[in-house]
Amino acid sequence: MDLGALVLDIGGGTSSVALFMEGNVIYTHTIPIGGIQITKDIATVLSISAEEAERLKVFEGTVFMPETAQTKSKTAYIWNPFKRG
Repeated sequence: MDLGALVLDIGGGTSSVALFMEGNVIYTHTIPIGGIQITKDIATVLSISAEEAERLKVFEGTVFMPETAQTKSKTAYIWNPFKRG
């Protein structure tokens, strides 16, 4: 059984996805949300500058915004599975 693969390309203004199965492209899609919007969203949620949000996005990894019923907190968790140390 061959495993499939998903390729995600996050550009500045758009993000594109391609899904492969058995060596063939079976699905593609592009949405008008890219890195620029992601940076703006990080800055807004964390109440930080766009420059600091870009630094977090590029150097720290992924920002998770947990949804909970008990709180409306704007706490985000920075996680980078590839960062060593």
